[in-house]
Amino acid sequence: MTDPQKHIEVAISRSAFAHNIRWLLESLAPAKLCVVMKSDAYGHGLSPLLDTTVKAGASYLGICTNTIRRSSNPANCSANPMPIGPILACATRWAISVTASPR
Repeated sequence: MTDPQKHIEVAISRSAFAHNIRWLLESLAPAKLCVVMKSDAYGHGLSPLLDTTVKAGASYLGICTNTIRRSSNPANCSANPMPIGPILACATRWAISVTASPR
Protein backbone atom coordinates (compact mmCIF):
# COMPACT_ATOMS: atom_id res chain seq x y z
CA MET A 1 0.00 0.00 0.00
CA THR A 2 1.39 3.41 -0.92
CA ASP A 3 1.17 6.46 1.28
CA PRO A 4 -0.67 9.24 -0.62
CA GLN A 5 0.93 11.94 1.57
CA LYS A 6 4.62 11.29 0.98
CA HIS A 7 5.36 14.93 0.30
CA ILE A 8 3.32 17.94 1.32
CA GLU A 9 4.46 21.46 0.58
CA VAL A 10 2.93 24.74 1.70
CA ALA A 11 3.82 27.90 -0.18
CA ILE A 12 3.13 31.31 1.35
CA SER A 13 2.94 34.36 -0.87
CA ARG A 14 4.08 37.38 1.14
CA SER A 15 2.31 39.71 -1.29
CA ALA A 16 -0.97 37.79 -0.86
CA PHE A 17 -0.43 37.72 2.92
CA ALA A 18 0.07 41.51 2.96
CA HIS A 19 -2.95 42.01 0.70
CA ASN A 20 -5.11 39.97 3.09
CA ILE A 21 -3.94 42.02 6.08
CA ARG A 22 -4.66 45.31 4.26
CA TRP A 23 -8.08 44.00 3.15
CA LEU A 24 -8.97 43.06 6.74
CA LEU A 25 -7.84 46.46 8.01
CA GLU A 26 -9.92 48.27 5.38
CA SER A 27 -12.94 46.01 5.88
CA LEU A 28 -12.91 46.24 9.67
CA ALA A 29 -11.91 49.90 10.07
CA PRO A 30 -11.63 51.51 12.54
CA ALA A 31 -10.83 48.24 14.35
CA LYS A 32 -7.20 47.31 14.92
CA LEU A 33 -5.76 43.98 13.82
CA CYS A 34 -3.67 41.52 15.85
CA VAL A 35 -1.82 38.97 13.72
CA VAL A 36 -0.86 35.74 15.48
CA MET A 37 1.61 33.33 13.88
CA LYS A 38 2.99 29.98 14.91
CA SER A 39 6.62 29.86 16.09
CA ASP A 40 8.34 29.66 12.69
CA ALA A 41 5.38 30.15 10.33
CA TYR A 42 5.09 26.44 9.56
CA GLY A 43 8.72 26.15 8.49
CA HIS A 44 8.83 29.30 6.36
CA GLY A 45 10.69 31.39 8.91
CA LEU A 46 9.06 33.97 11.08
CA SER A 47 11.12 37.08 10.33
CA PRO A 48 10.01 37.61 6.69
CA LEU A 49 6.36 37.26 7.67
CA LEU A 50 6.76 39.54 10.70
CA ASP A 51 8.23 42.22 8.43
CA THR A 52 5.37 41.75 5.97
CA THR A 53 2.82 41.94 8.80
CA VAL A 54 4.23 45.20 10.14
CA LYS A 55 4.60 46.80 6.69
CA ALA A 56 1.00 45.84 5.84
CA GLY A 57 -0.19 47.80 8.88
CA ALA A 58 -1.08 45.31 11.61
CA SER A 59 -1.41 47.07 14.95
CA TYR A 60 -0.46 44.12 17.13
CA LEU A 61 1.63 40.95 16.86
CA GLY A 62 0.33 38.06 18.94
CA ILE A 63 3.33 36.61 20.79
CA CYS A 64 2.71 33.12 22.14
CA THR A 65 6.20 31.65 22.54
CA ASN A 66 9.65 32.85 23.56
CA THR A 67 10.86 32.02 20.03
CA ILE A 68 8.51 34.64 18.62
CA ARG A 69 9.41 37.07 21.37
CA ARG A 70 13.10 36.85 20.43
CA SER A 71 12.37 36.97 16.68
CA SER A 72 9.99 39.91 16.76
CA ASN A 73 12.50 42.33 18.33
CA PRO A 74 9.83 44.59 19.84
CA ALA A 75 12.24 47.50 20.27
CA ASN A 76 12.56 47.84 16.47
CA CYS A 77 8.97 46.93 15.62
CA SER A 78 6.20 49.43 14.88
CA ALA A 79 3.47 46.92 15.81
CA ASN A 80 2.76 46.35 19.49
CA PRO A 81 3.73 42.88 20.72
CA MET A 82 0.78 41.30 22.53
CA PRO A 83 1.60 38.31 24.74
CA ILE A 84 -1.10 35.67 24.47
CA GLY A 85 -1.36 32.33 26.20
CA PRO A 86 0.59 31.34 29.29
CA ILE A 87 3.54 33.51 30.28
CA LEU A 88 6.50 31.75 31.89
CA ALA A 89 7.84 33.28 35.08
CA CYS A 90 11.09 34.23 33.31
CA ALA A 91 9.12 36.27 30.73
CA THR A 92 6.82 38.09 33.16
CA ARG A 93 8.81 41.35 33.24
CA TRP A 94 8.96 41.43 29.45
CA ALA A 95 5.20 40.75 29.14
CA ILE A 96 4.43 43.58 31.54
CA SER A 97 6.85 45.96 29.81
CA VAL A 98 5.34 45.51 26.34
CA THR A 99 1.72 45.64 27.43
CA ALA A 100 1.82 48.23 30.20
CA SER A 101 1.67 51.23 27.90
CA PRO A 102 0.63 51.33 24.24
CA ARG A 103 3.07 52.81 21.75
